[in-house]
Amino acid sequence: MQMLDAHFHIGGRKLAIGAEPDLLFDVSSMLHEMGAKVAVAVTTTESPVLARVATDDVLIGDLEDLETLSKERGCDLMITHSHGRQGAERLKIPFYRMDCQC
Repeated sequence: MQMLDAHFHIGGRKLAIGAEPDLLFDVSSMLHEMGAKVAVAVTTTESPVLARVATDDVLIGDLEDLETLSKERGCDLMITHSHGRQGAERLKIPFYRMDCQC
């Protein structure tokens, strides 16, 4: 995958990501390399890969946790599955839908 000049749009953003552990790791790693800060990371279950996510902490939780922490930490972009759209709308921040199509 090539992300030409994406760092101009992604760099410096405070992200909230809600995903399964492996997808959370992959997406957060890519965006961290482009200069984003993963301020909120919420997943569904414990996994050894979570120790490698580039963030201060990973919460085992749900969409309510993702929305609450996004507000508290001043996130400016939410990335999760389609049901996260309502939370992003309430927070008035952009939403990017990312689902694992395995």
